[in-house]
Amino acid sequence: MASLDDFDPSFYDPDWLANTYLHRGKVLAHFAFFEKALEWLLASEFSLDKKVQRKMKSVIFDRMSFEQKKNFHQNVVIGERYSGRFCSN
Repeated sequence: MASLDDFDPSFYDPDWLANTYLHRGKVLAHFAFFEKALEWLLASEFSLDKKVQRKMKSVIFDRMSFEQKKNFHQNVVIGERYSGRFCSN
Protein backbone atom coordinates (compact mmCIF):
# COMPACT_ATOMS: atom_id res chain seq x y z
CA MET A 1 0.00 0.00 0.00
CA ALA A 2 1.32 3.42 -0.94
CA SER A 3 1.93 6.03 1.73
CA LEU A 4 2.97 9.66 1.83
CA ASP A 5 6.51 8.50 2.52
CA ASP A 6 6.58 7.08 -1.02
CA PHE A 7 5.63 10.44 -2.56
CA ASP A 8 8.51 12.03 -4.42
CA PRO A 9 7.64 15.51 -5.75
CA SER A 10 10.70 15.55 -7.99
CA PHE A 11 9.06 12.78 -10.02
CA TYR A 12 6.38 15.21 -11.28
CA ASP A 13 6.84 17.94 -13.84
CA PRO A 14 7.19 21.25 -11.91
CA ASP A 15 4.81 23.02 -14.30
CA TRP A 16 2.19 20.33 -13.80
CA LEU A 17 2.47 20.56 -10.02
CA ALA A 18 2.31 24.37 -10.07
CA ASN A 19 -0.72 24.30 -12.36
CA THR A 20 -2.40 21.81 -10.05
CA TYR A 21 -1.98 24.16 -7.10
CA LEU A 22 -3.14 27.13 -9.19
CA HIS A 23 -6.33 25.45 -10.40
CA ARG A 24 -7.13 24.05 -6.96
CA GLY A 25 -6.87 27.56 -5.56
CA LYS A 26 -9.16 28.91 -8.28
CA VAL A 27 -11.81 26.28 -7.51
CA LEU A 28 -11.64 27.05 -3.80
CA ALA A 29 -11.87 30.79 -4.47
CA HIS A 30 -14.97 30.31 -6.64
CA PHE A 31 -16.67 28.24 -3.96
CA ALA A 32 -15.83 30.86 -1.32
CA PHE A 33 -17.31 33.59 -3.55
CA PHE A 34 -20.42 31.47 -4.18
CA GLU A 35 -20.87 30.88 -0.45
CA LYS A 36 -20.67 34.61 0.33
CA ALA A 37 -23.12 35.38 -2.49
CA LEU A 38 -25.50 32.79 -1.04
CA GLU A 39 -25.25 34.48 2.37
CA TRP A 40 -26.20 37.86 0.88
CA LEU A 41 -29.06 36.28 -1.04
CA LEU A 42 -30.43 34.66 2.11
CA ALA A 43 -30.06 37.86 4.14
CA SER A 44 -31.78 39.92 1.43
CA GLU A 45 -34.80 37.61 1.59
CA PHE A 46 -35.43 38.74 5.18
CA SER A 47 -34.49 42.42 5.11
CA LEU A 48 -33.73 45.13 2.58
CA ASP A 49 -31.66 47.08 5.11
CA LYS A 50 -27.94 46.51 4.44
CA LYS A 51 -27.07 47.00 8.10
CA VAL A 52 -29.47 44.25 9.15
CA GLN A 53 -28.14 42.01 6.36
CA ARG A 54 -24.55 42.45 7.59
CA LYS A 55 -25.64 41.67 11.14
CA MET A 56 -27.47 38.52 10.02
CA LYS A 57 -24.43 37.48 8.03
CA SER A 58 -22.06 37.90 10.94
CA VAL A 59 -24.34 36.49 13.64
CA ILE A 60 -26.13 33.67 11.84
CA PHE A 61 -24.58 32.73 8.51
CA ASP A 62 -20.92 32.76 9.58
CA ARG A 63 -21.79 29.93 12.00
CA MET A 64 -23.45 27.75 9.36
CA SER A 65 -21.69 25.30 7.07
CA PHE A 66 -22.09 25.52 3.31
CA GLU A 67 -24.38 22.48 3.37
CA GLN A 68 -26.62 24.08 6.01
CA LYS A 69 -26.85 27.29 3.96
CA LYS A 70 -27.75 25.29 0.86
CA ASN A 71 -30.45 23.34 2.72
CA PHE A 72 -31.80 26.55 4.26
CA HIS A 73 -32.03 28.10 0.81
CA GLN A 74 -33.77 25.04 -0.64
CA ASN A 75 -36.26 24.64 2.18
CA VAL A 76 -37.12 28.24 3.04
CA VAL A 77 -36.52 30.47 0.05
CA ILE A 78 -37.39 28.12 -2.81
CA GLY A 79 -40.13 26.37 -0.83
CA GLU A 80 -41.89 29.64 0.00
CA ARG A 81 -41.71 30.84 -3.59
CA TYR A 82 -43.51 27.72 -4.72
CA SER A 83 -46.07 28.03 -1.92
CA GLY A 84 -47.03 31.48 -3.23
CA ARG A 85 -45.76 33.67 -0.39
CA PHE A 86 -43.36 35.63 -2.63
CA CYS A 87 -45.49 35.47 -5.78
CA SER A 88 -47.64 38.40 -6.84
CA ASN A 89 -50.46 36.13 -8.05
